[in-house]
Order: sequence, then structure tokens, then C-alpha cells
Amino acid sequence: MKKGSLIVAATLALTVSAFSPISSLASAEPVQQAAALESYQYVGTMSGHTQAARDAAALAATLAGSIPGLGWTAKVVMTLTGYGANQSIPAAYYTYDLYQKGFMTENWYQYSVVRFYEDKEHTKPMGESWTSNPVHIDLPNSVLPLQ
Repeated sequence: MKKGSLIVAATLALTVSAFSPISSLASAEPVQQAAALESYQYVGTMSGHTQAARDAAALAATLAGSIPGLGWTAKVVMTLTGYGANQSIPAAYYTYDLYQKGFMTENWYQYSVVRFYEDKEHTKPMGESWTSNPVHIDLPNSVLPLQ
């Protein structure tokens, strides 16, 4: 499986997972999180299935094809693009571990570790896990005033 398609799947799955009944926060189940980077703390794990991302890609293609005044050629292209996106997103379960440091301060950073699995029990991993680069979180009203 291509690494790019798994990254797309992770991004789409995490984008729509908050609205999906398929995904859930893993709380009562034992969590197999990765070791945190120095000075970072483990926040929690979200787990779910990429079906929500596949459904979102299909819905976007359907909605794009229903735009009034859109020519048939564009509708066919939108449909094929949606089909291609849906086929490139693997049907897989995932876990998303979040780590942070400096919570609610001007030096607030977060990173995540994403893993894909073939089974719901998360015992058969698909490829390697991916660790994102730490990202600075900007708080509202935290910008220094101009002098």
C-alpha cells in the first residue's frame, strides 16, 4: 500500500472522525502508545475506522456533481475523481495518539503518532506508524501588540 494514500486516509479520517459514530475515544481499553518525546506528555488516543473518510470522499464527489450549470464533462470528471479518491483510501482501523507540552502557554506544542491496523482489535498493524513534526499551537489573543 502506498504511504501517500495512507497519509491521505489519516488526514481525512481524523477530519471527519469527530462527526462519525464509527470513531471513538479509547478510554477504557488499554492503550499501546508510543514513547513520548522528551518533555512531552501523552494526552490520549482516538481510534476509529477510515470508512468515515471514504464516505466523505464519496459525498463530496456526489455534491460536486450536483452543482447547477455544471457541464456533463465536469460532472464525469468529478465522479471519477471521487471514485479514485475513495479507492485510494484504504479500509483500515486507526489509532491516533496525541502528545503535548506547554499546555495553554505561549510555548504550547503538539505532535501525533498515527497507526493503521487491519483488525478492530488493533493486533495486525498495516505498515509503520507515522509521527508528525511538533506543531506550535497559537492561542487566541496571544500575539504581542505592535509597538
